[in-house]
Amino acid sequence: MRAFWHRLLESGPLRFFERTLRLSWWLGLPLLTSCLEAPLPGLPPGVTLTVRGHQEVTILGDGTLLPRWLGNRQPAGLCLDTPLSLDTSQWQAQLRFNGHSQDGEKGAGLGFRGPSARAGSALCFYQQLPKDLPPADSLEICATVRDEFDQSRYQLPCIEAHWQPDDSEFVAFLRRGQGLIGQGEELTEAENLRRLDDLASEAEDRRFHFLALRLRLVIVEALRQRGDEANREEIHRRLTSLPEWLAEPEAAAQASRVLYERAAGEMTAGDHRKAWGRLLQAEKTARSVAARVRLAIVLKQAEILHLRGQNPQAAALLRRALEECEHWPCSPGLETGAHGALAWYLLVDPGSSREDLEAAGEHLAAQLEGSEIRPSEKANILINRAFLHRRTGRAPGPTLEKARELLRSSTAGQRVASLGAWAEIVEGLWALDRGAWQEAKAHCHRAVGRVSSPPDGAAAPVGTLSQDLAWAWSCLGQARRGEADPEGALEAFEQALVHHALISPDVSEGLPMVPGQEVDDYYRAARAAVEMGEAEYAWHLLETLDLQAAEFREGCGDRLVSGNPELESRRQDLLQRLSWTEPPLAPDRSQQLKPVRWSLLQALEGLHRSLLVACSEPSGTGTGGSGEGSAQPGSEFRRPAYFQSTAPADFRVFALPDEVLLLGRQDDGRIDVRRTPWSRQELRRLLQEVARAQRAGSVMGGQVDSSQDSQAWRVLAQPLARALAPLNFSSGAPQPLGQVTRYALHGPLQTIPLAALPVRVLGEERWLGEVTTVVLHPPWVVSRRPVESATPLGRPLFVVDPTLTLPSGRGQGDQFRDLYPGASFLEGSAATRSAVAEALGAASFVHIDSHGHFDAAFPTLSGLDLHDGRLTLGDFLTSGFPRGLVNLSGCFTGTGTETGGSSLYGLAGILAQRGVSWVVASHSAVSDRLLADFNQGFYQNLTKGEGVPASFRLAMGEIRGTYPAAAWSNLVLVGSGFSDLGAKELTLGL
Repeated sequence: MRAFWHRLLESGPLRFFERTLRLSWWLGLPLLTSCLEAPLPGLPPGVTLTVRGHQEVTILGDGTLLPRWLGNRQPAGLCLDTPLSLDTSQWQAQLRFNGHSQDGEKGAGLGFRGPSARAGSALCFYQQLPKDLPPADSLEICATVRDEFDQSRYQLPCIEAHWQPDDSEFVAFLRRGQGLIGQGEELTEAENLRRLDDLASEAEDRRFHFLALRLRLVIVEALRQRGDEANREEIHRRLTSLPEWLAEPEAAAQASRVLYERAAGEMTAGDHRKAWGRLLQAEKTARSVAARVRLAIVLKQAEILHLRGQNPQAAALLRRALEECEHWPCSPGLETGAHGALAWYLLVDPGSSREDLEAAGEHLAAQLEGSEIRPSEKANILINRAFLHRRTGRAPGPTLEKARELLRSSTAGQRVASLGAWAEIVEGLWALDRGAWQEAKAHCHRAVGRVSSPPDGAAAPVGTLSQDLAWAWSCLGQARRGEADPEGALEAFEQALVHHALISPDVSEGLPMVPGQEVDDYYRAARAAVEMGEAEYAWHLLETLDLQAAEFREGCGDRLVSGNPELESRRQDLLQRLSWTEPPLAPDRSQQLKPVRWSLLQALEGLHRSLLVACSEPSGTGTGGSGEGSAQPGSEFRRPAYFQSTAPADFRVFALPDEVLLLGRQDDGRIDVRRTPWSRQELRRLLQEVARAQRAGSVMGGQVDSSQDSQAWRVLAQPLARALAPLNFSSGAPQPLGQVTRYALHGPLQTIPLAALPVRVLGEERWLGEVTTVVLHPPWVVSRRPVESATPLGRPLFVVDPTLTLPSGRGQGDQFRDLYPGASFLEGSAATRSAVAEALGAASFVHIDSHGHFDAAFPTLSGLDLHDGRLTLGDFLTSGFPRGLVNLSGCFTGTGTETGGSSLYGLAGILAQRGVSWVVASHSAVSDRLLADFNQGFYQNLTKGEGVPASFRLAMGEIRGTYPAAAWSNLVLVGSGFSDLGAKELTLGL
């Protein structure tokens, strides 16, 4: 055997290997290792690498930036942005600085550590520079990534950098800047700003480029606090004359700060749409290098949502951001600010629960525990705590007195004046709660004066000034109304609406206006108009609110982006990336992708809303905009020009904290009013009971509606009928109603099952849906084209049981074929997203029979299940749809988020706004058997020549004897007001 191995080693290639083996032994084992190990693969495709943590950069002659570290106090590292298809949940990395690395924890392997920061698909590895790193001018940062799942490794490209072991000069500059910045409220003085400017120029001369930029951004922020026009021009000049190297990856952290400052400037100028887009760009840049400014960016995004009245969305955004601070670097000061902002958004949301208000108290406590809070800011926190006391029924006085003491010790200025006004408003609101009208009037009047005429004459940013004045005028209006002065009250509420209009941004997502202070001020103004005998003006104010609350604006219909290749490509890309986050996933992977999934859903929702908006707001249609009705700071209120919807509602209903008002339009144009005293809290409680009854009714698919069931529902719904049923306003006798009665329901009233309201006609118990076809009126109809010119003369399209899980699926298809033998059918596996999208635009009308879903967080992503995914609003908008009839025969297809204007009613409401004459949908869950019975009667009546409203009413009558009212009350008809389907369209499928 020995001879065999000797002959083998003496032969050919093996002799060369044997000599190499001996040579490596003489030179040392590392050489052998390097010869035997294969080179590690580079990063997988789609991974981007960015250096982070350097205090400065060196700018080379060709403009290239090299990261520069000063001393070894600042951590150094690398950030990876990875594709969603790549599982990085178990990635670790070893960093090497000029070949030196630090040992990891025992058993973890040489220097391999998990990410120091992670947010979804972005992860950063960094650590302190080794203390024993030999002095050198250059620094090479290399890293190896190891996946603990399968032990696979990747070699990251090495980053060339500069390193100065002595950081004393930099630290000296830094301390000088901190000394100037630390002068608090005196920073805005011209002399201090000049010193900062001089220091920034000196730092630039010493090649401290980042430090110079940071100092100049501090100056920009200080100028913004001054708030006058000259300073805004100076801010713009400074932010548009910044160095070109900000576009380089090595300057990403600084670039995100600049983008944030530009967005803040655009907000100050009132351009919230541009600011929103800038913040999205800033957030993406900050995330790429784990920049601490990211939380400030999210705070500014939440502020925009808040100014639009989207307090629940703003609160949700901040909650997620604070949760991410556990895995992502967040400045303690910014965390303190985020707690305060989150508390505020919960406090001003009228829909906040007791638990929400308790959480607000906890966030205020966390804000008070923050370090280095200035007296004026501590006063702000205390005033907000006093507002919390008022909302929970406790006297705010003692807390307000502590806040006022702090304000008296602060330097006078617009901020202090604003906080003083806020304290007066809180005390005024508490007086309103107690019915102390004169006391409330005095406090609110002082609030208006404090904001309008600050002690130093400085002008605050438009948004801040307007928000303070909106609340102050509203408070004053309520006090005047309490003193039986409706004319003075209306004048005050109109002033409040002026200032609300100045701070309501029209962000790119086209967010609708939800209940809040502005919406309530519209309601208060409408009630004051009623009390002055101007019911027509009250109606007009509600129509104006509808325009503000609509998903998109009048006049946009013909310019809607439909089938746009670029937008459709973006949508498909988002859907593809979203598929990587779908369950089932391993727990670590699921937790990693949770924020990524949320971000993708937000992006997809935003894209769908951009399809809805697709144009700017027209002028002259409300208190805002650029038309004659637009408002400028300090201007008098001008009543906007009257306008009328294409198909006006017959009734409008809205609820204030203490009563419900029903406005009815008569044939001669006169507006009658019914007022029902009703606590909004009690109203919401009743609506919750009604919703519970409907959910219970949805599971009683085969139960016969006994008299006991009927009577229980009548008792439950009777208070609603007394307030909303269209009786004669003067005599209480039944009011003659036409075939169709259109209701515009505002705010929390939008879930009321109108057709199931009990009424008495000639002494007989009936349902409102028996007397007339109740149609839900969407807030605004965009297109004015008649339905005949918009509806293609195609065949009806029936999409039946795409998931093959509906018990009535096969039978439904056979029934529809008997009624419409020439119709198009997509059933089961044939009903794919692509097939349905292609068929939608060519149909005369559409029926979709499937499981429906509503997503309150992402309303435009709600929809119906098809065989290979969900049919959402985006599919309708990018493929077209018929304008005559769409029957969304599934659960939750008429469910929408609560808005200030008349409801959007989810997918059904948006289709009606886009011009569909009639949409059949459901408010909540509905049994499959009930839908099958309803649809059979509905289409039988259609084929007999009945119109959609009559067919709907007759079909509802046929199922009332079989199902309890709690079950059939979920079915609704939403109408845009265009003409009914003609006989030609109805018979094409026969």
